[in-house]
Amino acid sequence: MVPVGRVVAARWLCVRCTLRKKADVMWDGLNSRQRSYLLACFREDQEAERRARTARSTYQDPGPASAWRKLPFSIKAELPFAECTTIHRRLRDDGHLDAGATLHALARRGLLKITEDRIDVPEVGLVTRVVVELTRAGRACARAGLGIAPAPRRPKHLLSEWLWGSLARVAAAGPDGLSEDVMGGKAKYYLGTDYRPNGKPSRGYIDCFANHAVTLTAIPPPRPACLFRPC
Repeated sequence: MVPVGRVVAARWLCVRCTLRKKADVMWDGLNSRQRSYLLACFREDQEAERRARTARSTYQDPGPASAWRKLPFSIKAELPFAECTTIHRRLRDDGHLDAGATLHALARRGLLKITEDRIDVPEVGLVTRVVVELTRAGRACARAGLGIAPAPRRPKHLLSEWLWGSLARVAAAGPDGLSEDVMGGKAKYYLGTDYRPNGKPSRGYIDCFANHAVTLTAIPPPRPACLFRPC
């Protein structure tokens, strides 16, 4: 009899290989201009991810990935800086910038999403901005083109580095607790009791008091299963 764990591991590896093959096929089907567009968006996406990690390392909340992964692409206005986003500059320097057909071709392939929002420009007023967001398939395709292996993902039951660091600081503060101001960000809402960040129960690791100090909970929460829900 084959152990169940070995079967599960084999199926997981099979799925990973299948997804990687799909990314390779998708990359092979792109022309040079489409590849340049995808890689320009991918590099800016990775830079946004790096900024989010840096924020977490300093106990700041960068917000949800659905927000910081949205990348400015261009501004629909007759302004000198209308096309001076980072992505546009990369495409212009590579000589691959076009009127927008390539961007929509990538969207039709499911590699990125295109949306628009409105921003306030000083001395101009509200203008329309084009925003792009790479999908998981888009990031996988870009990694396949660059020959980069996907980074291992943190298991969902583990705390992020940001939350683990916040919890360690509370523990180091001892019975006197740690000031909420020192924690920063929204860590207390994920680690505390009786909160529901993003609609999910908080971990119940710390208590918050009226004197704006936080300490470790005296007893574990009554339902251990809740401790292992992702943040």
